[in-house]
Amino acid sequence: MRLVLVVCLLACSGVYGAELSNARCRLAFSEDGRSLAALAPAGKPEANLLSGAETMYQAYIVTPDGKEIYASPKETAPPKQERTTDGLRLTFASSPHHPATVVCSFTAPAGSPFIEARVSVTCQPNCTLTSIRFPVLSVTLPCGATAEDDEIAFAKCDGSLFKNPSALFKPGAVQQGSYPGGMSMQWMACGDKDSGLYCACHDGEGWYKEFRIWRTQSGMTLAPVHRMSPQRGTQYAQPYAVALSTYDGGWMRAADLYKSWATQQPWCAKRLTERPLPEWLRQGPFFHAVSCRQHDGADFLPQMPEYIAGYRKLLNWPICAMMMAWEKHDAWVTPDYFPPYRGAELFKSVTSKIRRQGNATFCFLSGLHWTLEKTKIKYNDWEDFKREGKASAIAEPNGEPRLFGKPERGVGRAATICAATPLAKRILVDATLGCLDLGLMGVQVDQIVGGGQPPCYSTQHGHAPGPGKWIYEALYDDFSEVVKRGRARSSEYAFAIEEPGELYIPLLDCYHARDYAVGRWPRSGPGNAYPAPLFTYVYHEYCLGYGGDSASLATTKAPLLIFYQAMNLVCGKTPGGCVWGRRIEASELEPSLAQITRGHCALLRAGLQKYLLFGTMRDFDLADSPPLEYKSKVGRWALPSVPSSAFASADGGLGYVFANVSDEARTLELSLQAYGLEAGPRKLIEYRGVEPQKKVLAEAVKLPHRLQLRLEPYEVVLVEAAKA
Repeated sequence: MRLVLVVCLLACSGVYGAELSNARCRLAFSEDGRSLAALAPAGKPEANLLSGAETMYQAYIVTPDGKEIYASPKETAPPKQERTTDGLRLTFASSPHHPATVVCSFTAPAGSPFIEARVSVTCQPNCTLTSIRFPVLSVTLPCGATAEDDEIAFAKCDGSLFKNPSALFKPGAVQQGSYPGGMSMQWMACGDKDSGLYCACHDGEGWYKEFRIWRTQSGMTLAPVHRMSPQRGTQYAQPYAVALSTYDGGWMRAADLYKSWATQQPWCAKRLTERPLPEWLRQGPFFHAVSCRQHDGADFLPQMPEYIAGYRKLLNWPICAMMMAWEKHDAWVTPDYFPPYRGAELFKSVTSKIRRQGNATFCFLSGLHWTLEKTKIKYNDWEDFKREGKASAIAEPNGEPRLFGKPERGVGRAATICAATPLAKRILVDATLGCLDLGLMGVQVDQIVGGGQPPCYSTQHGHAPGPGKWIYEALYDDFSEVVKRGRARSSEYAFAIEEPGELYIPLLDCYHARDYAVGRWPRSGPGNAYPAPLFTYVYHEYCLGYGGDSASLATTKAPLLIFYQAMNLVCGKTPGGCVWGRRIEASELEPSLAQITRGHCALLRAGLQKYLLFGTMRDFDLADSPPLEYKSKVGRWALPSVPSSAFASADGGLGYVFANVSDEARTLELSLQAYGLEAGPRKLIEYRGVEPQKKVLAEAVKLPHRLQLRLEPYEVVLVEAAKA
């Protein structure tokens, strides 16, 4: 209570400088104009989360002697402040220690819930701006009276939720991601169960940028990082708005703000139900990743059709065979893919048998990597690369190819071909068509996470050197050609990328989802991130995710893997599980893991795709179930014993989904909400079991409606509230 009083007294005493407000929120600047000091809901100054501890922007400038310096409002005089028609403009003058004039503009557009911020920079002669963090939001922790309900929503890949950041981030710890790329969307939020602040880049053109959160002594700081090409570095005008606002409640309310903008963008022109997805994919098959090359050296490839048939029998549902390690030399060795492992004739006979069973076939491409060395298989392709690939490779600022990896580890040593070069398009198209010739029905362009590449500094590829929207435009053009050629070859063709990326939604038949991952990439690093379906909540009805090749299957009980399967269900993904280089027969699958997966497939067999695959996510974790504790070498997490969600179908129905991941029966006391949908009587229908069983619970009820629901251990249930 004392903290709240202090903030209120400060606000009332007028120690802030200029202010800007709209119907939703109020933004206040520090007295000297150098910092953002308050962002609070309109009429609730006590709910301010900002401290003003850091300056409004942080610019990085290269001086004529090649030295990079840090420039902020601390290195210049207080700004000139000017009122504009709908906002405020602050001009920070150039000085010997601040070799640029920086103009920060804030506006409150009429009728908008957002305050919009933009920055422009004019450097002194022969100086170059490389990046600028703006606006910098310094958040005081805890957000309210206690720290336990604090959370940061960060749209990295499928989404991360950092709970109680005061305890889980050490001072100096950083989480960051690039866009397009590791960040699937352009927003982040920080708050508690009552209120929070929202920050997003409302950019519909795909400009390269980064998002960054870092722990300070007093709290957390959030900032978008705007990156620019050296050719544009002497003058920079931010070509999009950064939107600031506040929200009431948890992360879903922040996601609602982003969705209100995002669904007006070109990538949301068509929903999944309006797009021509291949019919086999529209069903939602079980994606099963298994290596053609087994670790024990067994001659497995000829046996794969029988192996896949076993999973189809267990699940009573179609299987998409994700055929891993199919490449000529070894897994992830590219671009010399063909002929495939064991030769084209055998490979084609295997895919043919799998397809005749009513199943599908799929594989990964290794993005635009060019493998140079891989010690494990004594592979060396430096000469071919120097002759055919080096000129098209992503270049460092010194002009040399950007290399990554080590020959003796992982995918080996590799370079990456720049998406703007003709070679990039040729590699992707030739590999795709080659895979279709082998009887594969689709490809995932893997290792271009979220549709992003590092900046390329070449001056020979036809793009401006360094960061820019050209990265997105080049990849989109490459992917468009792949999709065009693939669909021309086969009506069954499906295109996917690794992890979601909003810019590419119109091209994607599906994407590789990891909503479930705990304690591992893409939720590795500081903060012990919780899985939260941020991308799914915003885009589920626009973009289909498949269950992922990282949800491992097992022969012995592994509670976290059971949770993974439940998350595939409640996050609206196709079912999926992997064994990679092991061989686990369907009959060997651990019973509880098998049961929850069979339950997922049964709901799809009952025809509930309109909720589970194509519906709009309305709620997540609505069951309020007792938590279960999971731990690994890197941390521990308290996760719900009954993961749950709610989806609205295009015809106005609601589907509430529950999965009991515990070995105890659970009885839930529920209040089924309408989520703002049309009022009127609802028919409640329950689906459960692996057959599944369908039961009418009520012919006509009005929402909200209280319901007691019992789930047996490892049971999944969907309760439908259809229009009566």
